[in-house]
Amino acid sequence: MTDQTSLYQQLREHFDTLPIGMPATKSGTEIEILKELFTPEEAEIVLQLSILPESVKRVHKRLTHLSISREDLDMKLHDMKTRGLIIGDQRRGRNRYSRVQLAIGMFEFQVDRLTKNFMEQLHRYEDEAFGEELHRTGVPQMRPVPINESIESLNEIATYDMIREYVKKSPGPFAVVNCVCRQGMDIVENPCRQTDLRETCLMIGSTVELYVHTLGSGREVEQDEFLEILTSCEKAGLVIQPGNSLNPSFICCCCSCCCGILTTLKKLPRPAEATTSNYFAEVDHQACTSCAACIDTCPMEALSIEDDFAEVDRYRCIGCGICTVECPTGALVLKKKVKEVKPPASQTRMYMKVLVRRLGIKNLIKTGISYIFGKKV
Repeated sequence: MTDQTSLYQQLREHFDTLPIGMPATKSGTEIEILKELFTPEEAEIVLQLSILPESVKRVHKRLTHLSISREDLDMKLHDMKTRGLIIGDQRRGRNRYSRVQLAIGMFEFQVDRLTKNFMEQLHRYEDEAFGEELHRTGVPQMRPVPINESIESLNEIATYDMIREYVKKSPGPFAVVNCVCRQGMDIVENPCRQTDLRETCLMIGSTVELYVHTLGSGREVEQDEFLEILTSCEKAGLVIQPGNSLNPSFICCCCSCCCGILTTLKKLPRPAEATTSNYFAEVDHQACTSCAACIDTCPMEALSIEDDFAEVDRYRCIGCGICTVECPTGALVLKKKVKEVKPPASQTRMYMKVLVRRLGIKNLIKTGISYIFGKKV
């Protein structure tokens, strides 16, 4: 084993402690991904970053084995931040940095800078280990919500499932970014079969600063254009997936042929159990003409024709509402589940929930105490 290989294996283990880990594979695909993203020196630096943001001064104390000044370290960390490899903020005028998981994280931050090799390795990694990792804890990072037309006939719908109303009430700012998943499929010459739309990642609030001003991707838009893009995505039959919190900072508009979340979800025997949708589709047999128009529209292959009627597999239906809009006779309708799931209050709370399931509450408390005392976590 070369020293460099050992370095990247350590880095892989370091990333594996994040909410969405980085499991090892026999092929070592994940090591190739890390080599694509980080130089050896950058890998050495990131090995000293914690899951929570820390000052450059604190990080520098851990890098005595590298001949690097605090000023140069700050510059290198800032450079990695602008390339979407780590995240950072400022507190009391001082830069702070922390590591970030592969997805949702580094992968999405590579929009507009993807390479063919990176995407080929990533797709392989999804098949070998990462797809399972995305859904392992049962706490999704995104949640499907009903598209606007599908909820017009519903009497009671929680505000957090009315994504259009959430956008209207938001003060912004707003931005739109190219879909990194479709962009990646374009690069490997396997373009989206669902739509030609590419500007379909919608950003709200703090993510606008991150993408537009830090990463240099996307463009700011007014609220009206933001809503128009959302409408176009709904008409294209895309699944609307905001971040899994009461105040999502992004809304993804996804297809099941490109989206990493949906493609891996689709491979599960019971996709509905890995989502937190509050709705499911149901068939009115009296209105159903068994035209089969709904079959190909379902992103989870939850529909079939049985005994001359469309039938919904409740274990596969994620409640996106696409089939109800496509049904020419109105035979498909959305129904609300008996047990409603309320999203976490914030993205931070959501990832805390993931970590509790991964580590257990005692280990999570120990991690917090270690961070307070300046230790790498």
